[in-house]
Amino acid sequence: MYVAGSHTATDWYDNFTKIPIWGDLRKSHRYQQADQMLDANSGIKNVAGPSVGGAVVHEVQKNHPCLRAVTYWPFHTTHAADDPP
Repeated sequence: MYVAGSHTATDWYDNFTKIPIWGDLRKSHRYQQADQMLDANSGIKNVAGPSVGGAVVHEVQKNHPCLRAVTYWPFHTTHAADDPP
């Protein structure tokens, strides 16, 4: 599953008010969308996303430990600590 980065005004607002340092990312619109999609589709095993989507991906993985999370920037890709690159 792909979790998009910031696209809407709501996304940008959430970037500044719900990132892990200042707030609870689980209350962001992007996280809630991802969580609903995962609940509705139990076959999803991989999640990926850039920017705030990447932050959501890692937060979602905490609550769904069976997922493989991949985050990326244009020139850099990271994998969850327990996943092979």
